[in-house]
Amino acid sequence: MALVELQNRGILKGVVSQNIDGLHRKSGIRADLMAELHGNTNLELCVKCDREHMRDYKTSIGNKTHLTGRICDTPGCGGQLKDTIINFGESLHKRVMDRGWEIMGASDLVIAMGSSMRVSPANMMPITSVWQGGKFVLINLQKTPVDEAAHIIIHEKIEKVMELLMQKLELPIPEFRRSYRLKVFLS
Repeated sequence: MALVELQNRGILKGVVSQNIDGLHRKSGIRADLMAELHGNTNLELCVKCDREHMRDYKTSIGNKTHLTGRICDTPGCGGQLKDTIINFGESLHKRVMDRGWEIMGASDLVIAMGSSMRVSPANMMPITSVWQGGKFVLINLQKTPVDEAAHIIIHEKIEKVMELLMQKLELPIPEFRRSYRLKVFLS
């Protein structure tokens, strides 16, 4: 929720996530500011029109084609929907990867939080900012393979660090609120 506040104030410019639980989007991080490298359990993508369909439930049914059995409801489309999860051994989606590299390359400060920094190529993304003159802060309880590239390493729980950061910035951490939309069709 601290990230949402930073986004809403124009401080946070982007999020690159390896999490698949969809919590970033559910919290209020704008989709256009994100690159969910390993997909999102609640996100389906139309194979025909490329439209994203965010759901309140997990979309994967565990098949190798990633097809969910649902159909796109975009007028005139009707394409098949697939989940966006990247399974072990599968390549990351090029569009999402490119967005991740773009976010990192344009950042003057990258804060990596809670990552083991062992999964390639995501572990190299923060270093892109360093190559272009940016700073890299690493928040993790354990050492990582990219510690040497970090300007600052904080071995502490993320919640504690973010609470202290927000206090220092004199910004509130908003409460998590979940909102739902409901479409009702009357005949």
